[in-house]
Amino acid sequence: MSDETITPALTPGEWEAHSMNRSGRVGIFATPGSHVSVVDEIGAEGVGIPARDCHALAALCLHGQPFGFTRDMAGAIGALIEIVSGQRPATVAELREHVLNADAAAARITALLPPDGA
Repeated sequence: MSDETITPALTPGEWEAHSMNRSGRVGIFATPGSHVSVVDEIGAEGVGIPARDCHALAALCLHGQPFGFTRDMAGAIGALIEIVSGQRPATVAELREHVLNADAAAARITALLPPDGA
């Protein structure tokens, strides 16, 4: 398991409200399945982002961030699938490296999910 500490992206209250406001500067308000509004100040008029574009927004927001994903992580998950399914053998050292990369990816994915029951 990685020594890296990954904290949840949103608090349980933010998940419940489908919104967040950090430092009074940036507010994001979501209508699940409809659109996301981003405002630079609370109370200011926001920019609406259609739901179909939220995937692109998420990719841009995660790119290059310490909590984003890497090609090594994606490759590790694919390699583990091949190894576990018997499509190819692996050394213990290779398997350990893939598991550590996949573990880091799992921690980052978990940090993006709402709390259980939300």
